Amino acid sequence: MSKLEYSLLAWAICLSHPILLSSAEPEISEHLIRDRTAVERVYYENRIGRKAPFEEHVTQDSIVGKINLAAKKEAILDHRYNIEITPEQLKAECERIDSSTRAPEMLEQLKSALGNDQVRFAETVAKPIVVDRLLRQRFFDDAAIHRGNRSCSARANVGRPNR
Repeated sequence: MSKLEYSLLAWAICLSHPILLSSAEPEISEHLIRDRTAVERVYYENRIGRKAPFEEHVTQDSIVGKINLAAKKEAILDHRYNIEITPEQLKAECERIDSSTRAPEMLEQLKSALGNDQVRFAETVAKPIVVDRLLRQRFFDDAAIHRGNRSCSARANVGRPNR
């Protein structure tokens, strides 16, 4: 399954989750909006090619949408899989980012945009990465989600030699 196919399938399933279907959006603090905007500005400024000014291209609604989506993914991890992100996981992810980045200049820009505050960096940059990774792992291993597809696939392969 390609990365795109996985993403589409994962979102089709996750979007039907009650947490994502709820219309009530959590209240978002100004510091979360400010930090996500700073990170998005760095990402935007490091893109190649001609582009409109940041303020024209990245709206506050899109920033708030990203924050809400990240919060909902984290809520699914908590409610469906009983997984809470720990400070140790965030610290380990920050260390992994520091040691394996292929864009050290951009990493420094991200940290600088967040006031060189390790906690803000961990919450704004590292946490979404950890949440996505854990959600993908649990999704792939979730027998309840894949039961129908796996049994259908097994029936389709009856009589076919293993490769």
